[in-house]
Amino acid sequence: MNDSLKNDSKNMLIGTVVGIASILPGVSGGLIAILCGIYERLIEDLSDLRHKLFSDFRFLFTVGLGLLIGMMVCAIVLDYTLNVFKIACMAFFFGLILAQIPDVYELSGHDIKSGLTMSQIMSFIFGLGVIVGLMFVNTTDGAGIQPEEHTLTNMVLFMICGILLAISKIMPGISGSLTRRCLMSLRPNSAAR
Repeated sequence: MNDSLKNDSKNMLIGTVVGIASILPGVSGGLIAILCGIYERLIEDLSDLRHKLFSDFRFLFTVGLGLLIGMMVCAIVLDYTLNVFKIACMAFFFGLILAQIPDVYELSGHDIKSGLTMSQIMSFIFGLGVIVGLMFVNTTDGAGIQPEEHTLTNMVLFMICGILLAISKIMPGISGSLTRRCLMSLRPNSAAR
């Protein structure tokens, strides 16, 4: 097998793993991309997509195809497992969230042995407060924001939700699926929809 085919296969496999991580609640696709070594190149290409699309097309295509495959397969499997094994799946996702904490902390450039500073503790409390606050956003019937209600308030909420979801997809350590769940637009039994 030649080197370019090996590289394409590796990039597609990494894209698939990142796609799976993007769908799983509590797992960060960005963190997986960092751990696999493609994050910086991917962000650089996406930040200058107009120029990089053709010059780095093979990389973007193989990673993107892997992302789509991983997301589709994971959504189908996740929909089934959440319906059949709901409690076990939720416990598994909770474990995935806890397991990422040391990696995210190390990626921040701090040593675990040096202890926490007051600013780190305050940042953690602020982030936790935002997530908990988003879980308590009240809507008309508790089913999320209704798209047919085109009020200014809902449009602002849609914009904020979109910005938060976009950030969660590229920031390492932030789970896009968990963000969607907190924004009440992903129900536990509708992962594939």
